[in-house]
Amino acid sequence: MTPSTARLLTRLCRLGSVSALAATGAIVYWSLQPPELPSAVVPVRRVAGVPNSPVIPGYEALQASVDQRLRPPLYDPPPPPPAPKPKVEPPPPIRVNLKLVGTVREPGKDRAMLAGPDGSIEFRRIGDEFQSESQTMVVEEVGARDVLIHVTAPRDGTVRLNLEE
Repeated sequence: MTPSTARLLTRLCRLGSVSALAATGAIVYWSLQPPELPSAVVPVRRVAGVPNSPVIPGYEALQASVDQRLRPPLYDPPPPPPAPKPKVEPPPPIRVNLKLVGTVREPGKDRAMLAGPDGSIEFRRIGDEFQSESQTMVVEEVGARDVLIHVTAPRDGTVRLNLEE
């Protein structure tokens, strides 16, 4: 270490210790000063008939402390009830104006015999797309006593027609 660096460090240490002593002196001085009292006059009561009774401040002096919320409640209040959900009525079931008259079951060639509203009978295979009145339909499945028809227009859905006895 060079002599100039040593002198600089010595001066910095002395400056630091002088600053610490000055701060300590200021703290001691401020602690010995009397506290500042509020300028408002606080009504004071003494217990009647007791000499040298302690001073009891009035309610007005304690009002700020009384109104202060010292801690939150130990439990959370219950949540508000959920808003009622609006009732949504389900759409009416899809109806087709067809009757299943019979089924023809052959490997790979299953067909449904459907009677229209005018009494005409048509044979429909699985995958056939056809129209009846304002509905567009596709035959999806042919069983021994029923047929599953997928209605695509005006509303999408499926209908199962059964043989009537």
